[in-house]
Amino acid sequence: MNATRIFRATDLPEAAKLLRKYGKAARLMAGGTDLMLAPGAPNAEVLVDLSTVGGSAGEIRSRDGMISVGALVTFQQIAESDLIRSSLAALWDAARAMGSLQIRSRGTIGGNIMNASPAGDSIPPLMAGAARANILSMDGTRSLPVSKLFTGPGRTVLRNDEVLESIVFPVVNGTSSAFLRIGSRSHHIISKVSMAMAGRLVDGRLRQVRVAMGAVAPTPILAPMVQAVLENTSPTDTGALDAAARAAAASADPIDDIRSTRQYRLDMCRELTRMVLQELLQRLP
Repeated sequence: MNATRIFRATDLPEAAKLLRKYGKAARLMAGGTDLMLAPGAPNAEVLVDLSTVGGSAGEIRSRDGMISVGALVTFQQIAESDLIRSSLAALWDAARAMGSLQIRSRGTIGGNIMNASPAGDSIPPLMAGAARANILSMDGTRSLPVSKLFTGPGRTVLRNDEVLESIVFPVVNGTSSAFLRIGSRSHHIISKVSMAMAGRLVDGRLRQVRVAMGAVAPTPILAPMVQAVLENTSPTDTGALDAAARAAAASADPIDDIRSTRQYRLDMCRELTRMVLQELLQRLP
């Protein structure tokens, strides 16, 4: 690490103040598991270290029917959280599958989101759970859907002086969710394709279906065509399931790269639709 200056922020407002002061020369560092690999990051002129920030930034809380996950919550905290498991099981799935114990113990959900990788495993579960991002700057705070955060690989809508403070999502009784990914092995991978699905059963029919996919477009995406096909259908309707699988592939725009091919990813969109729905149905009351 060749940064010329390193500051340890005591809280997120101080981090925002430092970002405002140093502009594009500054980079935030939390767990560092993504930052160490980012192009040019080791030579950043200024690093703002968040590892000593305490309080709600590192906590998972429940209040008034909402779950708040601080940006500095680690994936091991999420993997060990009964609250996350019961309220957004897809995020719990993603956390348990992510990296090694060492990576999960250092890596933060805020870092994974703000890295803005199309293959970021925490993002499709949050999108399927209708999560919102709370963003802080010296000018105040603002909130927007996680699905609206990303503009391209490695790019978000946040200004240089803004900091992700927390993620919040609603607890909906009777609703569950699931997340699965495809990779060359079960752990220590970057996803080739991933999918999260949330929904509930009402009178034997699927309702409030939300589907999000990762690693199949320049950003993680919602799949409204899949949602529309599955909404108000019976889980035993094989025709609807086939149509949903086709809609998932039609929603994707993957690339050929070193990890996989476009065609394989399209094929896996179809397969994951079936697999994730089956996992979701097993969890619904």
